[in-house]
Amino acid sequence: MTDHFTDQTRPPSARAAALAPLNSDGWSLAVVIFAAQMLVIMLVVIGLAVATYKHQAQVILDDKQATVATISITLANDPFVSEALAGTQPTEELQPYTDKILDRGQGIDFITIMTPDERRVTHPNPQQLGKKYSGSTKQALAGQTYNEVALGTLGLSVRTIAPVFHEGTLVGMVATGITLESLESIYRSELPQILTVSALALLLAGFSSWSFSRYVNQATLGFGPHGLRRLYAFYFSALHSVREGLVLLDRQHHIVLYNQEAARLLGFPEQVPPNGLDLDQVQIPETLRTLMATGRSCKDEIHLGTHTVLSISQGPARLTNARLPRRGSLPIRWFRAQPLSGQVMTLRDLTEVHELTGEVQSLKTFSTALRAQTHEHANRLHTIATLIENGQSEKALAFAVDDRQHS
Repeated sequence: MTDHFTDQTRPPSARAAALAPLNSDGWSLAVVIFAAQMLVIMLVVIGLAVATYKHQAQVILDDKQATVATISITLANDPFVSEALAGTQPTEELQPYTDKILDRGQGIDFITIMTPDERRVTHPNPQQLGKKYSGSTKQALAGQTYNEVALGTLGLSVRTIAPVFHEGTLVGMVATGITLESLESIYRSELPQILTVSALALLLAGFSSWSFSRYVNQATLGFGPHGLRRLYAFYFSALHSVREGLVLLDRQHHIVLYNQEAARLLGFPEQVPPNGLDLDQVQIPETLRTLMATGRSCKDEIHLGTHTVLSISQGPARLTNARLPRRGSLPIRWFRAQPLSGQVMTLRDLTEVHELTGEVQSLKTFSTALRAQTHEHANRLHTIATLIENGQSEKALAFAVDDRQHS
């Protein structure tokens, strides 16, 4: 098996090509999180902006209603107004008076003073003088002050109508109001401030979300949710299917991951504890403990285990931050090696190998002995054959009997 840490020596394009099929599921996890956060942020900012606009509009409306009510009640209680209405020429006296009030910039559009029979004696439009008032006057004629939204000669308006009394007698009414068109203009004047604050909030939240997404993208190597799931399944299967033992340690030489073969060889628990294992928590030979604690790189070193002989290789593990290619994209541009993140140790059980080596050595020794004995036996046969050819059969027989007895 090729050691895991030797993957660092592979060309960047080869590593990218190996990981590319796992990252072919569209958007990365960081992009999904960023898009979801921005959607929520936009909805929240838009909702707050709309709520702020409506609240501000209601505040402005309440303020203007209070203003028109105050002006109407003030004029209704003004002796000059009541005396003018009780006189013979109320228009000549009151029209200049109301024009001056409108010119002071109180934020109102009209002041209409009328007689009890609803005939206007003042109006911003001189052509409307003497004509009948178009709003409701029932409450004012009954001596009550009230607010309403009604359609008049200037359009829809918010107005307050108050009765005017002179010496206890109803002599007229005062209607003060502001048109909805003017209110909408005031509402629109608040929009730039609301939009500016909303834009700043959106930019700040967007920058924070983008920064967090960058961190997520680096932490997940640009993988999407399905890619991460496939990557985990792929490496989990590979980790537990290899015949060699595999142990991963972090920068503090803390055991964080190992496979089943490593658990068998080193006597670790079958399941990796959630917090990993400290070197002080495991019963392993001191040479192995020292090798893990120092993080020294080695290759195919022989170490004695509790009941095994192990061939151990160890090297640094580095997290590689790669821009993985997507379907139809350009090849990999670069890989950036991150600082050392730990070490990887692989273990191979050599106990059976050593046993087989001893058996092979025994077979070699036995084979050598057989070859020597075969050579000696051939020499004796040759001696017997020579004696028979020379007519010395008795000597040949005696030699064969003596050889058998000594064998």
